[in-house]
Amino acid sequence: MSEETIRHATEISLDAERKLGAILADSPKNEGTLLRGTEIEPREKTPTLAELGISKKNQC
Repeated sequence: MSEETIRHATEISLDAERKLGAILADSPKNEGTLLRGTEIEPREKTPTLAELGISKKNQC
């Protein structure tokens, strides 16, 4: 592959990561779970990153 092709692919990858970061910054955060008595109940229905198919490495 030529250097121009590699540079172009790198730019596309970086743009996609920036857009994902902007989307995640604007999305609601999952607050986790809350212990109530002897049962754990979710605080809300916001999906986790794993449920959205996003790894911890890609969330930054």
